[in-house]
Amino acid sequence: MDIDVYEMFYRRRKESGYVFLNPDNGPFDSQRLIRQLEKVRERANLRSFGWHTLRHTFATQLATKGAPLHVVQMLLGHSTITMTMRYAHVAPSTLRSAIDLLNPKTALTANTGHYLGTEWSATLQAEAKNALSEG
Repeated sequence: MDIDVYEMFYRRRKESGYVFLNPDNGPFDSQRLIRQLEKVRERANLRSFGWHTLRHTFATQLATKGAPLHVVQMLLGHSTITMTMRYAHVAPSTLRSAIDLLNPKTALTANTGHYLGTEWSATLQAEAKNALSEG
């Protein structure tokens, strides 16, 4: 979601108390939301899932991309970090990347979703990349 969409949603919530409104500019009831999701899902030929699955996916994607868990906690409105950690599944590739941080051959290229190292390590990484592409 880009900043313009975010600002539109923010203004709408501030004005009406809701982000999404029904055609009569009122809040959606839960059954209508469930039916709408079902229609979209069927049109897209996707397996059955609910709103909670989308929330779970949102949290997992944020965590996988390296968002700090306390930020994910705030976005989801959780009162404790323990609840947020239930959503933050760790992909096996992320586990492998974490272990690779200890390997001197891969430490500079390990992809954990977080920036690692200093300007010096970034320079070394760029030089290694250039050497590989030239060789």
